[in-house]
Amino acid sequence: MIIRWFICAILMVGWALLLWPLNSPLPSSTRMLPAMDEILAYRVDPDRPITVKVPSSIDALVVSTWALLAHTNACDGKARYSYGFEATFIDENGKDVQTHRFELESRLSCDDKEGATAGEYAARVAEGDEMVLDPRTTTITTGQLLPRGGLVRLRGLPISVKDVLARVEGRYRRGAYEQQFYEMSLDDQDRRRVVSDITSLGFEDLPETARARALSGWDRRLDASGLEGVDYALRRLLLRNYRTPFPAAAGTVPGFTVGERHAAAINVMGPVEMDVIAPPGRTVQVSEGGTTARIVTVGENGLLHLSSDRKEPRSFIFDGKGDDFLLRFVLPEAFQRAQIGDLTALPFEGNRLEVRPDVRVVKYLKLDPDRPVVARIAPDQPFLGLLLRAELPPDAPLEEMSGTVVARWGPGPNERAELVQTLPRSRFERWGRPRDARVAEVDADDAQKGSGDRMDADATDPRRTILRVPNGVEKIEIVGDAHMRVHLRVLDPGVPEDILRMPYQVELKEREIWRYAPFDIRTWTPIRAHNQDELERNGRIADLYEQVRIELRGGGQPSSDANKPERILVPDGAPVRRRFLAKAELAAKELLPPDGWTALVNEQPLKLGVAYGGARGARLKVVYRAHPSQLGGTAELWINGKREAEQPLATLAGALRANPKAGIHDVEIRGIGDGLAYADAAPWEGGPIVRRRDVFELPAKQPLTFTFRQRPGESLTLVLFAITEGSSRPFTIHYTIDGGKPRQRKGMFFRTITAPSGDLGGRTGDPLSGLLWEAKRSAKDARKNPDGMARVKIPIGDDLEPGVRTIKIESADRLWIGAVLVGQASLPSDLEPRLWSEDDL
Repeated sequence: MIIRWFICAILMVGWALLLWPLNSPLPSSTRMLPAMDEILAYRVDPDRPITVKVPSSIDALVVSTWALLAHTNACDGKARYSYGFEATFIDENGKDVQTHRFELESRLSCDDKEGATAGEYAARVAEGDEMVLDPRTTTITTGQLLPRGGLVRLRGLPISVKDVLARVEGRYRRGAYEQQFYEMSLDDQDRRRVVSDITSLGFEDLPETARARALSGWDRRLDASGLEGVDYALRRLLLRNYRTPFPAAAGTVPGFTVGERHAAAINVMGPVEMDVIAPPGRTVQVSEGGTTARIVTVGENGLLHLSSDRKEPRSFIFDGKGDDFLLRFVLPEAFQRAQIGDLTALPFEGNRLEVRPDVRVVKYLKLDPDRPVVARIAPDQPFLGLLLRAELPPDAPLEEMSGTVVARWGPGPNERAELVQTLPRSRFERWGRPRDARVAEVDADDAQKGSGDRMDADATDPRRTILRVPNGVEKIEIVGDAHMRVHLRVLDPGVPEDILRMPYQVELKEREIWRYAPFDIRTWTPIRAHNQDELERNGRIADLYEQVRIELRGGGQPSSDANKPERILVPDGAPVRRRFLAKAELAAKELLPPDGWTALVNEQPLKLGVAYGGARGARLKVVYRAHPSQLGGTAELWINGKREAEQPLATLAGALRANPKAGIHDVEIRGIGDGLAYADAAPWEGGPIVRRRDVFELPAKQPLTFTFRQRPGESLTLVLFAITEGSSRPFTIHYTIDGGKPRQRKGMFFRTITAPSGDLGGRTGDPLSGLLWEAKRSAKDARKNPDGMARVKIPIGDDLEPGVRTIKIESADRLWIGAVLVGQASLPSDLEPRLWSEDDL
């Protein structure tokens, strides 16, 4: 007994020493460390329960809870706090089936150390000053309680701590194929987490049956019923792994180096002011949201002030002239929420905060000509995705790097695929750790001492390529040049779409995309190499530092459709054709596109610019459709207050022509009443125009077919413009390629996967709307109820054998269809956009 008490005393003293001092004040930096993750959790009060729908397809609920404490300056990691909740299960008929009560205990994770990076936490609220206890996870089986699904009502318990947040997930079951796929996607930390609550053994030491049990379930968040703010309240939690020391990762240190080859991106939304701190005399280039770069020489005070009133999400891009130098980015406290992302600003002088680029770390595998990276293929996994980059030699002047990658799944010459790729230098991405101010100083010292050591290396932009996995293949070996790097991905069978993390779910402009923003779920998910442990022991893991930013689709990405040639397609046969005038905008003094027209209003002059040369040089044409009440009258074209042309209104449609001098003129049409008129000249001050597109009738339940030839290695996209007459409404188009069974290439790399058939849908209407010219509607009705338009895409990838392609489309409702093939240049025989002739009217 004495020995037992002696041991207990030693343990208590040890525990006290570990927690000493228990009542130290919390450092101010506690709330400044950036979060590792961010979630939304529901508030479950004793007086305000929440209701969550329980699908019949799950077998358990996983409820994660956090209790909130009133703010205190005491950091007492020894104190324990009690809280709880109850769960009432309601069947599909609305009957209460059973109620469970759960009482939990937790503690506060905090760090009483001082210093720039002190103040670790397990969780904190994004808004407010409450302190958050460590999370507790409760698993509740539902299969027997609610075999046909139902509801669960969660209510907090009125015990010690009453303020409780909860996140509810449903545990779904994985099949054998999904289990193998899931195992492939886990890194070492994930494997430890998966088995942490069922065994003290390592993942690899588990027997097959136990491993399968650990991998058999997966969780998906379940949403509360009702309206936010009425039926439930949400709080945003920022999470960190307190027990793991936080590494000196990218984005946690002040500043970022830029130069002629290196750029930095700061993502913002809404009006913002920003001070950029840079060495005096250096030249900085700044662009905002795709605008032309502004070139500024930094003054003696070392500051460059930026101010913007724009509201939309956008990226500020910074680079410079000459060798790399350090930039730092400082915001007034009033604009601390302007930066998009889950980084936390750091305190700066005065009421200012320092922000930095949003940098993500992705692990790549280093290739070798002889020692392969081995990818394990789960049964029925059809594709293996490779994300390829190269590492440029230190200080190399190269703007691109070529490399060879070979995939092999057998000894024979037909059991391999080879790709030779030239990759351009990346302005934003680097290998290793981007250099901060301290590293830059070390590099400068090393340079004076003659040392060539560097702490980073330049990367190339990526090439995405896909390999169709041959039947029966379980492993694929990947070899390549030593400067090549690969990141392995496969299609996740349980994920139908990509979903960005919450801070990045903002509305972008057309053709804008997030580059490297984190996702909650992705259709293409990373996997471990089969020989990952061996690669790590041999130092063949490379950290790529990616900058999150907003770009136009195709910015630096060779696989994009942006800036590719286009070809207008005409359906087979002789379907009914009409002209569709799609709304567009023209900048001031911008040339009018060949298919562009400017709307005129009866008896209202408009300043138009008549071209100097070309097909429209020193000429003006106006097409019109008069109101029926004007029949028998005269349509007149007036230029600069003088009548230049007229035409009797024997029919409703016609054209007027004149030959004014090139330049700016006041143009007016008279005599057409409440009709429609368009001039083939640009609005001088810019503004709305229309662009003409030939469209063809797609009758209900009757197909249209398009035929073209696909050349070897071409990745094409068939863009369909769907128009609904006089309305904005939902639509669905079913398509098939080559009868649903196109011939597929085998044993070769490709970029795009082709779906042989599918359904495309959406809703026509604003902002994509316009006018079907031949529709028998009044101008008033056409302006009040424009014809709706929407755009859908059919990828036709380079995974298909070259040859003649036949695309058939069908719809349950009548539509008008225009088609453009992106990725293939027009042929002389193609139907090009044309200006009107009299027979078009």
